[in-house]
Amino acid sequence: GIVLSVDSFEPMTAIQREEQYILANVFDTLLELKDGEYVGELAETFEPNEDGTVVTVKLREDVTFHNGEKLTTKDIAYTYDHMKDYSFYANDATYYDHTEIID
Repeated sequence: GIVLSVDSFEPMTAIQREEQYILANVFDTLLELKDGEYVGELAETFEPNEDGTVVTVKLREDVTFHNGEKLTTKDIAYTYDHMKDYSFYANDATYYDHTEIID
C-alpha cells in the first residue's frame, strides 16, 4: 500500500515518486532499459541512425488503451512533442526536437 494522497494519474503531471510507482503498473513505455540495454515495450522495433540522433520506431499493432481504442503513432507523437510543456520533463526534453510520422 501507499500512504499518500495521489494528485494525478496523468503520466505527464504525476511527479511524486509514489504516483510514478502506480503509473509504472498501469502504463507501458515505448522502450524500457533492461540490464543496460533498451528493449521494445510498445515498440515492436526501433533503430537509431548511425550517429544516434534519429530513432525510427515501429509500434506494436496489438496495443489498446484501457477504453479499447487502438494506440496510434499520433498518440506517441503527441506525448513526445509535448514533453517540454511539463516542468517535470522539461529538462529531459532538451535532447528531443520533434516527431515525424512516416506511416
